[in-house]
Amino acid sequence: MHQRTLMRRSDGPFIRILSALLVGFHVLGPASPLCAADGVATFAIIGPPSSLTPEQKVLWAEAIKPVKSDPLLLMKDQDAVQRVLDAWMEEAARAEEALNASGLAMRGKVQALLQRAWDSYYGFDFNNSMSDLRIIDTSLDALPDISLQADILFETLILKGMNSRALGRKDYMVHFREAAGIKPDVKLQTDIFSPDVIAVFEKAKERVQSGPRSTLTVSGYPAGSTVFIDGRKTGNSPVTLNDISPGTHFVGIEHEGYESFRRKVGLGDWKVSTVNFDLMPSGPTSAPENFFVDRVIKGDNGSLMELSRRLEVDYLVLGSGGDDGLVVRLIARDGNPVSQAIIQPPDEGSEMTGGQLYTMLAPIRAIRSDAFPMPQTELNIPEVSADGMGSGEEMKSKSHTKWYILIGGVLLLALAAGTVQSDGGGTQVGATW
Repeated sequence: MHQRTLMRRSDGPFIRILSALLVGFHVLGPASPLCAADGVATFAIIGPPSSLTPEQKVLWAEAIKPVKSDPLLLMKDQDAVQRVLDAWMEEAARAEEALNASGLAMRGKVQALLQRAWDSYYGFDFNNSMSDLRIIDTSLDALPDISLQADILFETLILKGMNSRALGRKDYMVHFREAAGIKPDVKLQTDIFSPDVIAVFEKAKERVQSGPRSTLTVSGYPAGSTVFIDGRKTGNSPVTLNDISPGTHFVGIEHEGYESFRRKVGLGDWKVSTVNFDLMPSGPTSAPENFFVDRVIKGDNGSLMELSRRLEVDYLVLGSGGDDGLVVRLIARDGNPVSQAIIQPPDEGSEMTGGQLYTMLAPIRAIRSDAFPMPQTELNIPEVSADGMGSGEEMKSKSHTKWYILIGGVLLLALAAGTVQSDGGGTQVGATW
């Protein structure tokens, strides 16, 4: 910000008028959206949900009308909200597509290595077979899902046990026991494995079933996420599993609307292990307005926090249909509800109003008095469309009258002051910009 002082001296009134105009426009000129939004509550309306009945959609339109028309509320343009939601959905789709492509490529690489390890085993090249299996161990985390991870690990452990046994190592049974811990119900196929290997594996299964156990506790955000162990669904978080065999296992967490979570864990004999997770929102996977209403109903605030961040707003307004009527919620930027109202159809013959949602703003005024500007400040600045006309053009033109009156008053004062103090030597005016 640079400050300069205009020092002009003149005997004529024109210079006095021009200088006063400069001061007036500088002091009273329209505020930019950035300045207007500073310290002011900003809102975005999501919806209406497509699940609403026609009657509820009418209630929704009436509910949001006073909020959208309030000149003291900075409301995100509905088209801008939809653009953010669409971009988020496209981003999530691209990320999933890239992840799937990467997973498919890694699956092909791992399967090729596994086949080479089998070929080396049947060629009596046991050391090279073990070398390829160690490479596979380092690639398991990049596979696209935990079911495939568990399948590949199971097969590599069986082949490791076979290689170790062929090399005369005494610890070969460890690999068979780990494999049995991952898939305790599997029976080896007789057309692939020899009777000797099948007998060793069955013995390993018996030892696993009668041997030490491990306990695993899985918890995190959001609660109620589906928990998978080695590809098998074991319940919803938070969950404690008391009867797991020691060894390597794969934990997977899934929840609609969130990125999946996977982790390879090593469980010890009679040990208690813990896995904590914090899933990140992956973006809407269904109609956006339905997606976010579902997140509110389930008490999941992660997606709502992310939406507020992307929209750069303080509050979200969402509606959902219910047996008792239309439920409208006011959500803060942390994803938690501030207040809600149930709007019912009016009695027959009475006029429908939308005041319920408007009164929900009272808690915000009470908690944060600085969230709303002084009444004389115009802040409902519309987003300008491609042709230069915004939805609030009429409001802007009305607000100009106020500025003209104030500027006119400043002009009169400036001219009066100049007439009294000029003494024929002109007027001195200071302006900062």
